[in-house]
Amino acid sequence: KGDVKSKASEEREETYSIDYKRAFIFALFIALYIFLIKPIGYFIVTPLFIIIANLFLRSTRLTNILLISLGFTAFVYLVFIYFLKVPIPLGPLH
Repeated sequence: KGDVKSKASEEREETYSIDYKRAFIFALFIALYIFLIKPIGYFIVTPLFIIIANLFLRSTRLTNILLISLGFTAFVYLVFIYFLKVPIPLGPLH
């Protein structure tokens, strides 16, 4: 039994190797997103970031990505702008 568990854990480690180049590129995406929020505005940059990040990560189909992007942005607008009246950087939408 001990050999089976160790062999399975070895296979799992090989399957989940880290692609450092993709991780670095994704970290740059995040840094660019943070940098662009104030000048361009949260409600322009966030949907674009969600779309680009999900395409880069190949997480789901484009239609799902668009729905997630628009749904999340609408949710944040309703909660933070409409209900809580929290100031969010709007960029040119201001």
